Amino acid sequence: MIEHGKKIVEIVKRQSGVDITEHTTRRDVAEVRQIAFYIIRMETDLSYQKIARMFGLKSARTVLYGINLVTFLFANDSSFRDKYESMMAKAQKDIDEM
Repeated sequence: MIEHGKKIVEIVKRQSGVDITEHTTRRDVAEVRQIAFYIIRMETDLSYQKIARMFGLKSARTVLYGINLVTFLFANDSSFRDKYESMMAKAQKDIDEM
C-alpha cells in the first residue's frame, strides 16, 4: 500500500506542478500537500502515521489536521473548492488508471 501512496504523491505533484515533498510551510505547497494527504487516506488503508512518514513528518497530527482541513474547506469554501476541484479530478482519473 505504501507504493500506492507514493504513486499518488507523484500524480498530485504532476497535476499540481508543486513539489509537495519539499519541507516548507509556504501556503501554496502546504495546501497541495494537504490535498495529497486527503487523497492518500481516501484511496488507501494507510494510517496517519504511515502517511506522515511518507512525507518525512514526525507527527501524524499534521496529516490528521490536513485531512480535516481539506474536508472542511471543500464543504465550506467555494474558492478553495474551485481552485482544487479540477486538479483532484485529474489526479483521481490517473489514480483509477493505476
